Amino acid sequence: MDFTLPVEVEEAAQLAATILSDQTTPERLVAAEATPGARFDAQLWAALNDAGLLDLAPAEDADGAGLGVIGLCRFLIEVGRTVAPIPAAADGAVRLFLSENGVAAPSGEGTSRNVLTWAITEQHDYTPVNPTTTATPSGDGFTLSGTKYLVPAATIASHLAVTASTPAGTAVFLVPTDAPGLTINEQTLSDTDVVGLVEFDGVTVGADQVIGSSDGSAATRFVQLATIANCALQLGITE
Repeated sequence: MDFTLPVEVEEAAQLAATILSDQTTPERLVAAEATPGARFDAQLWAALNDAGLLDLAPAEDADGAGLGVIGLCRFLIEVGRTVAPIPAAADGAVRLFLSENGVAAPSGEGTSRNVLTWAITEQHDYTPVNPTTTATPSGDGFTLSGTKYLVPAATIASHLAVTASTPAGTAVFLVPTDAPGLTINEQTLSDTDVVGLVEFDGVTVGADQVIGSSDGSAATRFVQLATIANCALQLGITE
């Protein structure tokens, strides 16, 4: 069995390695650590976006390179090797999940690259199969209630992909961070990284904000993608 990665995947990884090594300098890392509310290098994020490296995974008809989860993971290994202060794992996994379900990723304002992230973890449960966060049918949509912990890049994200329990099963909802009833509080980890504690207090979402099926199968796939992306990032960090 041939385990050689496709040429285009390795070429993208080499380009990523060059940009990351050039821009993830000690001075830039210090500056990112000092950024209020997030450990984030906006200049690096823009450079990777300009090079097309933040859209390696989504399908070509979704304006991506179509390299899928393998392309995403190979890129994330390079991100991990430099401990780059960017939310590439969360953003990449969410965008791939949206692409797999035929949903266009929300764009940022103007030419800026917005950040998407996942909201999965709950108290005492990193990847709950049956979230305590609920989505109650209301009119033509749902009402979200509950709390998510350890949400990466929550303070700088434009949208959250949220897992929540519905009467039909666990579903994934794409929710803008400025939605009424949504509150984000900062949580500082032991490595000084800032994540979010996100509270949903009767947040109204439409049926069109459900990504994929609501019977639990789409949510299972989403959690798998998030786990794989995070593992790839950690692999690069620990090499």
